[in-house]
Amino acid sequence: MNAAREYSRIQDENLQGKSPLKVPANSQNGLPRLKGWMKVNVDGAYDKDSGKAAGGYVIRKNDATVLGIRGEQFQAKSPMQAEALALRLAAQVCKEKNLDAVIRFDRASWGWYLC
Repeated sequence: MNAAREYSRIQDENLQGKSPLKVPANSQNGLPRLKGWMKVNVDGAYDKDSGKAAGGYVIRKNDATVLGIRGEQFQAKSPMQAEALALRLAAQVCKEKNLDAVIRFDRASWGWYLC
C-alpha cells in the first residue's frame, strides 16, 4: 500500500474512532512525516480590484529540510483560481522531479490532495 493511501486510511479510522493509531507527535500541521515523501505547502493570493494574483510553494523533506521554494505572479479571476494556479505550480514541479509528495494548501474546503 502506498504511503498516501495508508495515511488516508489511518485518518479515516481516526475520525471514526476505530484506530489506536494517532497522528505522530513528530507531525507537521497534522501530517505524519512519511519516510521518503515530501510535503509541499501551497498558497495563493488574489487582489479583487486589480485581478492580480500570486502563488507559490515550499517543498520539505519528511525531516522538515527545505528543498525548494517558488513564487510567481499571474492574473486570476477569483481567490479559488489563484489557489488553483499555485497548486498547479506545485503539481508541475512534483511531476517534473518525479517526487512523491503530499500537497497541502489553505482552502479548507479543498482539503488534502496527493500527487
